[in-house]
Amino acid sequence: MKKFFNKFIIAIFFTISIILIPKLAEANSFSVSASKSSLKVGETATITVSTPCTGRFNISCTNGSLSTDKLWLENSSGTVNVTATR
Repeated sequence: MKKFFNKFIIAIFFTISIILIPKLAEANSFSVSASKSSLKVGETATITVSTPCTGRFNISCTNGSLSTDKLWLENSSGTVNVTATR
C-alpha cells in the first residue's frame, strides 16, 4: 500500500509540474514566394515573405543584388526586389 501511495504522490507531482511549467517555445511558420522562377542578367523579381509571427528575416542572394537584406515583420508580409547581376 505504501508503494502505491508513493507512486500516486509522484504522479500527482509530475502532473501539477507539467501544468504549471510555462511554454518555453512556440513553433511558427513563414512562407516565401517569388514573382519569377528564373532570371536573366538585368531582370528583377519580387520576393514576398509572409508570417503570422513577429521577427527579423535576414535575406541573401548569390549572383544578384537585393533592395534590402533585412525585413521586420509583425503578422504581415514584406517584399524584396532581387536583380540578377550575372
